[in-house]
Amino acid sequence: MTYVRVVRGPPRKSERSHVNIDYTSLNLGDTTTILPDQHAYNAFFEGDSPRRFAPDRFKRMYGYELTKEWAEETGCKEPVVIPRGQEAGMGMVMPKDLTVSKVAELVGQDTKVEVIGTIPFPHPRLTLYSHT
Repeated sequence: MTYVRVVRGPPRKSERSHVNIDYTSLNLGDTTTILPDQHAYNAFFEGDSPRRFAPDRFKRMYGYELTKEWAEETGCKEPVVIPRGQEAGMGMVMPKDLTVSKVAELVGQDTKVEVIGTIPFPHPRLTLYSHT
């Protein structure tokens, strides 16, 4: 009987420098924790003349217009925007008392949650239990 031994080298690590960016704060509009050289787009939003973006060209719809028939008719080839306050009729209501603990109870605490590695959540392999 012949045995084969498989030998593997150490896992590859990127040699690029990685910067931990607090995307939670960025999403809230706080760029004070980011140094200008840390994020490629930070300079666009800072300084004496921050960049202004052109308005988008997405179609605006009422929630009740977003139907299966509409999707089949159009093929959903373009993004649409449902403006805040116009989502009535979509059948998507967030329960006021919904918590992460309740979701974990319903689907299981070991359910994996895919996240982007950020400062608050540096390890991208998390479960609902780690959020409760």
